[in-house]
Amino acid sequence: RRKETLDAKYSASRKAVFGEKDFGETLGLFLESSQLEPKELLNSYLEENDFNFTEDELENILKAIGEAPVLFNEVGTLDHPLTVIHSEIFLQYEEKQALELIKSELYNFGEEANALQHKFIRLQNDYSERLKEHYNDYFQRLRNKAFDLKEQISDYISHYGADLRKSGKGTLKLYGIFSEKFKKALAQREHIFSTYAGLQDIFAEFQYFEHRFEKTEKNIDLVSANLENFIQQLQHWWQLQNESTKDELMRLTHKTAHPHLNFNEPLKALEDEIEQFIDKLNESGVYQLPLQCNMLTIPRKQRFLEDKMSMMEQTLYHLRDFGIFYPWQKFWFSQDTLTRKVIKALGRVNPRNWEAAFRSWYFNKALSLAYDPDLPSEDFDLEDYYNGVNNLINQLPAEINRIWDKKRNHKAEDFKKIAEEITSKNPSVKEILRFHTPGLTNYFPVLMATQKIATSINADEPIFDYLLIDEAQSSFAEASIALFPLAKRVVVFTNRKTENSSDAPLPKVLRDSGIKPFVLENFHDKRAADLWRLENELRIQTEKINGRFEETTSINTAEADRVIHLLNNIRPTSTRTLPAVGIVCLTRNQRDFIADYLLRIKQRRQTGVETIQQLERNGLGVFHINELDGRLFDQVILSTTFGETESKKKPFTTKIQTLNTSEGIAGMHKLMSCVKNELQLIHSIPASIVKEFLQTPDQLGTFLLAGLIKHQNISPILKTEEDTLKAGKVWEEQLERSIREKSPEVSFRQDRGFLILQDPDQEKAKLLLTNGCFAQTPATDFYWEYQQRLFWEEALDAEVHPVWPVEWR
Repeated sequence: RRKETLDAKYSASRKAVFGEKDFGETLGLFLESSQLEPKELLNSYLEENDFNFTEDELENILKAIGEAPVLFNEVGTLDHPLTVIHSEIFLQYEEKQALELIKSELYNFGEEANALQHKFIRLQNDYSERLKEHYNDYFQRLRNKAFDLKEQISDYISHYGADLRKSGKGTLKLYGIFSEKFKKALAQREHIFSTYAGLQDIFAEFQYFEHRFEKTEKNIDLVSANLENFIQQLQHWWQLQNESTKDELMRLTHKTAHPHLNFNEPLKALEDEIEQFIDKLNESGVYQLPLQCNMLTIPRKQRFLEDKMSMMEQTLYHLRDFGIFYPWQKFWFSQDTLTRKVIKALGRVNPRNWEAAFRSWYFNKALSLAYDPDLPSEDFDLEDYYNGVNNLINQLPAEINRIWDKKRNHKAEDFKKIAEEITSKNPSVKEILRFHTPGLTNYFPVLMATQKIATSINADEPIFDYLLIDEAQSSFAEASIALFPLAKRVVVFTNRKTENSSDAPLPKVLRDSGIKPFVLENFHDKRAADLWRLENELRIQTEKINGRFEETTSINTAEADRVIHLLNNIRPTSTRTLPAVGIVCLTRNQRDFIADYLLRIKQRRQTGVETIQQLERNGLGVFHINELDGRLFDQVILSTTFGETESKKKPFTTKIQTLNTSEGIAGMHKLMSCVKNELQLIHSIPASIVKEFLQTPDQLGTFLLAGLIKHQNISPILKTEEDTLKAGKVWEEQLERSIREKSPEVSFRQDRGFLILQDPDQEKAKLLLTNGCFAQTPATDFYWEYQQRLFWEEALDAEVHPVWPVEWR
């Protein structure tokens, strides 16, 4: 349980937060930026959900940020009036062409808009005048009729008195037979009611205001009262008519135009004309956003038109800034949406250091999203764990022996049968493994075999708990993968310097399948790149001879003679023993030819036979390049075999291209890993061909061979760990800076890869483990971690002090 807790905390501290960078490395990048610009500067403008927080995303945004400030500061604002211009103008035209295009289009549209504006003004004015005339005519007709009626009633009363005013038609008609006065009164009375009816008819034509003519029952007094009420309402309507007319003009469309004025068609034509103008302006591509005239009324359409006229005038006026605005806008439209959002946010706050402001915000959000509650914030109690493991270690050997003794005793009869069959039939190793591996695994905890021998094992289901493949960089991928079903779990070991090569056969296949390597390295150990530089102290001697490659036999006799000659020149080492020598050939026929050569020398007891026999006792052998699995020699003599032929049509053999197959590339990697001290290379390849091979690194086999011949680094140019180390170094530098700010009196030094802190008030220095542990791998052994603490505390006379990044955020 204690180990599980420690593993969870360690795993959280090494979990990738940003790309392959863990929490500490990412924190270093954050602290580096946050000391220049605060993390909260962009909080109001950016949303973390818009970002993926990947290295590629950051690289793309920072590339744009690197260019943005200079261009932005020339313009000085994100809201320049020229931002309304369409993006395609900046992306498709050079500055001069773009400027000429904009000016030409806007001048033409300006003239057209001006003419259209005048049409709006004239048509609305004509409509207004006609409408006022219409209302005035209506008012005058009603007013004249009403006052005429009023005078008639007044005359009637003054001539005939109150008595006749109240008399009905029948009475007046009866008395009219006898009296002319009554007869005239009746006629005038009828004229009053006729005028009253006429007034109602005029009002009913349009009825522009509310009025109800009450029933008069042919009563002049009722007519008079109703008339007074009507005159008051008429006057009230006329007083409001000016404002009412304005309101009606504001609502004017071809549909709402007064039907008696015959303006519907002219208004409809004007509305169509402005729509056509807007369509043409949009089609011209001058402005970024499409213009839409959604206004319903004629006055609003006019105001819309005048707004666009003003916009075009503003654009033309500010074209004086086009020289500084064009580069900024071309850059702006070249960015993706997310980058524009970032640049816009930076433009709003305009910090001194744009990149630091964004990196500070970006890494802070990445750290927040990646926060794990298991991130350690205090030191592990490793001493207690160390003592517990020691107790377990002391008990394990006896327990393992007990388990295996019990297993062997249980399967003793089966193993006895296997032993008897092996004794009686004397099978080969391959046959033993093919038929008896399951039985052997019950007796032997570990089986070790070459890849070639291991392929003989036949099993329908996993028979091993673990399959360990060593030197995978030299393993043929297909053959290695075929062994995977033999075990429940597979562990592949590879040389770091060649594992990183994209063409190392088995490692490449595993990486392509999404399996990440587990790098075994410590904080203080020599790193892979340094180890390779040390290993390059290997002596390489190259000798060019004029050998000929025989196409039919794949043999180079001149190189074979030179190899035998070199064997006779081998001298004892400083320990007075001959070195372990391997002869390597690039064709199998050359291997067989040299092996036969050596055999003839021994059989005929020719000169050099004693040296050859002594070398054989020390491990001398002749090998094809793909037979070097697990072998290591003090000295290797390489016969490259390939060379010029006797044929005029094909002066240099094409068979050398076999080196560029997957098997050939694997063989070259095996060659590079089997030589310990000295490589003597015999070749017949012209300098022009070697130069050609060096210029084609995609043909990896011949490229590596040419590199050997020219004494160049025989591994392809690899991406070093410098980027990763730099990220870790940034965290260390920021830790040192933060401590100095809090405690200026302390001093720091580097010692064997560690950051050492010396406080003048304390006797012992502190070795700062800047990521909490010595291991720099996805997992660690805490027993080993405690051993490392004890070792380095003594070696450096310093107290090991783990520093957990989460405490310094």
